[in-house]
Amino acid sequence: YDFAPIGYITVSKEGEILNINFAATKIFDKERFFFSKKQLAVFLPVNTRTQFNLFLQNIFIHKLTQTFDARISVNENSTVYLHIVGSPSANREQCLLNLIDITERKLAEIQLKKITQAIEQCSASIVITDLKASIEYVNPAFTKLTGYSFEESMGQNPSILKSDITPPSTYQELWQNLATNKEWQGELCNRKKNGELYWEQATISPVTNNEGKITNYVAVNENITERKKMQEALKENELKIIKAIIKTQEDERYEIGSELH
Repeated sequence: YDFAPIGYITVSKEGEILNINFAATKIFDKERFFFSKKQLAVFLPVNTRTQFNLFLQNIFIHKLTQTFDARISVNENSTVYLHIVGSPSANREQCLLNLIDITERKLAEIQLKKITQAIEQCSASIVITDLKASIEYVNPAFTKLTGYSFEESMGQNPSILKSDITPPSTYQELWQNLATNKEWQGELCNRKKNGELYWEQATISPVTNNEGKITNYVAVNENITERKKMQEALKENELKIIKAIIKTQEDERYEIGSELH
């Protein structure tokens, strides 16, 4: 018990710490005497203490093994996440708690949740495909822009958006880059589900695993339709101005020529 590699704490029905081994004291970063006659719940966040006490009660009432996940602030700069497995003792007057440190896994889950939320809330449309270019994920911005629902998109090839405006050479360059593990950036003219055309500034990258092997492709696309319309409008205005200047010059030449004759 004392020198076991896993943290153990023995508590009473009231939740008072009766015994604690050295592995558990290391988790809490405190000396063994510090825990004498203390309630284990005081080491937990206030908003989880009621749940923890119910967890203990269930162990003694049902005489069965129960589990509880807890977040413990060891100090101002350190937080530990524990998976606690509780079992009643033979005399059923005490409870043995097995403390399993799941901090690394929990932090990875929290980080993944943050990334997922960022992708879900991103204003750019995001598409993830497998190596065969079958869509595995699209974010809400994609479904809003294209008109294709999440369910409709799954398993489809992004070519469902393809229009005849983007030249084949653009796609050839795109796939050549991806095949050599390089990112591709460029403009694509795509077609929505309702047939409407739109322009995107696309960044498409290969995703690799720890061994450097490509496992997926991810595309982050910004809708630049309005920008393209503005550019076209500016070009048309510039052309009109140039034509007007040329016409004015020609008119002036004509007038000068008429005066000379």
